[in-house]
Parts: sequence; C-alpha cells; structure tokens
Amino acid sequence: MQASTIKTARGRNPLKASQAVRAEFRRRGKRPGNLTYFYGPKVDRDWVLRSSLEFAATLDAEASQDVTWYSCDPDSIWCELSAGGYKGSKPDMIQQRRAASRTLVDVSYEHDATHGGRAQQRRLRESQASALGYVWTCYTEEDAMRKQVLLMNWLAINPVLQQFRRLDVGALQTEISGLISVRQGTTVAEVYAAFKLQRAHVFVALMRAHQRRLLTVEITRKPFGLATTVVPWSGP
Repeated sequence: MQASTIKTARGRNPLKASQAVRAEFRRRGKRPGNLTYFYGPKVDRDWVLRSSLEFAATLDAEASQDVTWYSCDPDSIWCELSAGGYKGSKPDMIQQRRAASRTLVDVSYEHDATHGGRAQQRRLRESQASALGYVWTCYTEEDAMRKQVLLMNWLAINPVLQQFRRLDVGALQTEISGLISVRQGTTVAEVYAAFKLQRAHVFVALMRAHQRRLLTVEITRKPFGLATTVVPWSGP
C-alpha cells in the first residue's frame, strides 16, 4: 500500500497508529502481519508492506532486472483490474516484466497457497487473469529462500538509494556503463577507482544503472563487496 494512503488513515487511538494501518489493510481484504515501511527506488514510491513475505517480494522486484515496474498498492491495482472487467481474487502486487505480459502476484505462504482447495482456486485465478491478458503467479517463502543472497544484498543497498533518492547521476550512469562495456567486465573496486568522486555517488549511479539494465552487478551468488563483479548487460 502507498504510504500516502496510510497517512490519511484515521484511528480511534492516535497512540496506536498500527491499528489504523492494519484496519486499512483488512478493509481491502488483506490480512496484515509484520508491517514494514519501504522506499522503492525503481518506481520512486514509499510503501507500507503488510508482511515480511511481501517485503521480500518487493525487495525481489527492486533487485530483479527482469521487473521494469511494479506496484503493491491494492487500490490502484484493483482500479486497473476492475476497469478491464476482472472479477477474480485480489492480487498483492502487479509487475511489468521485460518483454512479457503484466503479472499479477499473490504473496502467500506455501501452506496457504496449496492447502485444501487453494490449488483449484489458483487455476481459476490463472484462467481469469489470462482472459484479460495478465499472468497470475504466486510468491512464497520458498522463492524468498531461493533468492536469499539477492534479497540480503538489496536489503543493504536500498537504504543508500533512499538516502540519495534526489541525486541526479544520469550522466555518471552512462559513463560507468561505457567503462564496463569497454573493459567487458570489472569489479566494484575498480569502478570506484576509475571515478574520482564521492564513493556514495558512484555507488548510487552503479546500482541505478543495474536497475535500468545498462549493466549487471552480480549480487545473486555472494555478499556484495569491493570484489563483486560488474559486467555489461547481456539481455535484449
């Protein structure tokens, strides 16, 4: 949910703001768990996320080079879907993937996704979404565990992008991607050495270039550090 929506929530007890936030989620048909405030640099939005698993899914969307845009705001998602005649279950997130249809994401734990008649419900959702040109998928704790290194890396990266959210490094992104292209790959340490600027500014430009698919920072296998490799973007 967008943080701006939460700011308009009204509760009976102003000293227990979380109760008002949880009530807003329940009013939209969602069960709140551990609430997290999160800035999404890829879409330049402040989110309030309703569970730890939804937080993991959002980190994944930010770090993934396949996801070009996403939203986890139930109001705007439902507005888009209902305008197209969709009458199925409400997804938790909508994503635009590179060279693919928009994807509706159900964020739920594996037991909840497969227990009882949920498997049949999922097939029905997939059919309903497909009829309107969407893809329906689930994001579970198994997805989060499989991408644990990526998520932990982005958990450390994101606060710096938030701190410098208004910093203009467009030209620097282009210069860094050009360097990576000429060298056909290098390390984070060598990128820092090549630019006599504040390290934080170079870092922000590097990670934004990663999100824009100007290059690829290898953050899926090992913890991020000076020895992390940076290679040219290899996709279309």
